[in-house]
Amino acid sequence: MQADPRALFPAAFLAVLLAAASPARAQTQTSSFGSTLEAVGEEYARLYAQPVVDAVGANLNSGFFYDAGVEQNGLVPGVNLYVGVKAFATSVPDSDRSLSLRYSVRESITLDRRNANGELTRCTSRGKVMYTIDDAPTAFGSDEAGEIRANNGNSVTFQCNDGTEVTRDGVSQDLLPGLNMGTAPLAVPQVGVGLPYTGTRLSLRLIPNLRYRDYGTIEFFGGGVRQEITRFLPMLPLDLSAHLFYQSISVEEEILGAEGTEFVSASTWAGGLSASKTLSVVTFYGGLQFERTNANLNYTFVPGAGLEARTIDLDFSGANSFRVLAGASLGLGPVVLNVDVSQGQRSVLSAGLGFQL
Repeated sequence: MQADPRALFPAAFLAVLLAAASPARAQTQTSSFGSTLEAVGEEYARLYAQPVVDAVGANLNSGFFYDAGVEQNGLVPGVNLYVGVKAFATSVPDSDRSLSLRYSVRESITLDRRNANGELTRCTSRGKVMYTIDDAPTAFGSDEAGEIRANNGNSVTFQCNDGTEVTRDGVSQDLLPGLNMGTAPLAVPQVGVGLPYTGTRLSLRLIPNLRYRDYGTIEFFGGGVRQEITRFLPMLPLDLSAHLFYQSISVEEEILGAEGTEFVSASTWAGGLSASKTLSVVTFYGGLQFERTNANLNYTFVPGAGLEARTIDLDFSGANSFRVLAGASLGLGPVVLNVDVSQGQRSVLSAGLGFQL
C-alpha cells in the first residue's frame, strides 16, 4: 500500500484501515501462513489501525472556533459569515508506532518441497505452533515491514508425505510497513454563519463524494452549533459560549469489492464551553471539551491460496475523550488567523485561515 504522508484530509488516514484489514496487500501471500493470518488478522488489524482512529478523531474534533463571541456585523446586516480552512496536527506517541502480538494455535504449516528423487511432496508441521509479532510497525510506524514468525524464529519440524522429515529455521512472513510519521496532519474546509440577533452560529464542514486515488470514494460531512451565553449574562467581563458538533466520514470501495460498498466509516461528537477576551485586533480564547470518536472497518479478503474469503468487521473507539485548549486569533480586516493547542489523551496543534464577511 502506498499512502502519501503529506495528504491533508481525512481519507488519507482513514484509508490506512483498508491496508490493516488485509495482510495480503503488503506482500505476496503463501499458503503456508494463510490460515494463520486469517486467524490473527482481526487483532493485527486492530493494533495496526487504532493509532489512525485516535489521530483522525483528535484532529477532526479540533478547530471549531477562534473566539467565544458571535459577531452580528457583516456584509448583510445582523449576519456574520465565515469561510476558511482548518488545519490540524496530532502528535503520535512512540507507543502508537509499534505493535507486538503472540498467538498460539494447534495448526499445521504446509511446505511443498522436492525430495531426493526430484518428486514434489507436501510436508506438514508437527505439534502446536506459536506465532509472534515483535515491534512491527503500526500505520504510523516504520516504513520497513514487520514480520510474523513461527516458533519465535526457531526451527519448525515438518513431516512429509513420502515419510521423510525436514526441519526449517526462521519460518516467517512479511507484514505491513507503516508511514513513518511522528505527526498526523489533516485539513478540512469550514464555513459558518452567525444568525441575526440570536447569538447563534451554525458551522459546516463538507467534502462531497471525492475519489481519492485507489482507495475509493470519500464522503465527509460535519456540522455544529455554537450559542453565545454572554448575551444572557451581560455582567461577565469576557465572552462565553457553548458548542456541539457532529462529523461523519465514509469511504466506499469500488475496486476490490462490489461497487459502492462502504468499508470504512467514522463519526465524531464534541461538546463543550469556550471563553474569550478581545484586546484590539487579538483575541485570546480557551475551552473545555468532551468528545467521542467511533469507527468501523468492514472488509472482505482472501487470506491465502486455497482458503475461503473472510470478512473483517471491527469497531474502534478513539482515545481522546476530553481536552483543554488555549489559543489566539488575529483579525486583520476580513482576514482571520488563529492558532491553538489542545491537550487530552492526544496533543493537537490547530490553525485556521479564513475570511469573516
